Amino acid sequence: MAGVGIVVADAAMQYVSEAFYGEILRFEMVPADFNKYGFDLLWRAADQASSREVARGKLGILFFDYAAKRPAVIPEGFRTRIEAAMPRG
Repeated sequence: MAGVGIVVADAAMQYVSEAFYGEILRFEMVPADFNKYGFDLLWRAADQASSREVARGKLGILFFDYAAKRPAVIPEGFRTRIEAAMPRG
């Protein structure tokens, strides 16, 4: 992707409630908190039938230039595509 890689710089997860065999879980993800070098990817898992939240979390995404061995600025093409796909509200 424009000569840079993607690194998961940090991750956090919180279990909210128990999930049971046979339940169908729905996962939702949304990018947030953009900065010069990356963004957070927030996610949520919920039981499809009841909407009961089961877990939530965050991945810190960092763009990295392996040749220079340092963080890289978010490629403009990536930012344009992901912002176009984000829900408006």
